[in-house]
Amino acid sequence: MTQKSLTPKQLHERALIVQRLTTAGWNDDNAINRLFEKGKSFRAQAEMEYANESLKLTVTYFAHEEQPLFFGFYERREEDKGPILTALQPPRGLDLVFEIEGCLEPLLEAIVAVQDEIALDDYKDAVRTLLEACPRAYVWREGEEGDEIIPLQE
Repeated sequence: MTQKSLTPKQLHERALIVQRLTTAGWNDDNAINRLFEKGKSFRAQAEMEYANESLKLTVTYFAHEEQPLFFGFYERREEDKGPILTALQPPRGLDLVFEIEGCLEPLLEAIVAVQDEIALDDYKDAVRTLLEACPRAYVWREGEEGDEIIPLQE
């Protein structure tokens, strides 16, 4: 999708994601964001990253998906020094997917609230905070027969 093909609502959601997370210290300086803003077509319409002491966090917005907001947190490793985490060398972590209708702003606030606290060995409280803000959440994982989206249950 290109920027011109987004609806006003999708443009608003994208702007809200980029603005709110950038204000909270997230990095939006990557090729996907720059080229998308110049009119190029991408599957993702925004990609943001943040690093706390132990994890690399990502938020990716797919305007055309039923569950358009992906939130991932992954173990930081020495080889993860680039601005974009790739799936070529998957680290330990978790990918959550959210249906954001009616809960995007509270979800972004919750992400910002947990960004410095979340850790691999203690992430359940952070996930509960996200679920309180936006309860329609799923775990995303790559399966042998393709991607799987599994309803998130505590």
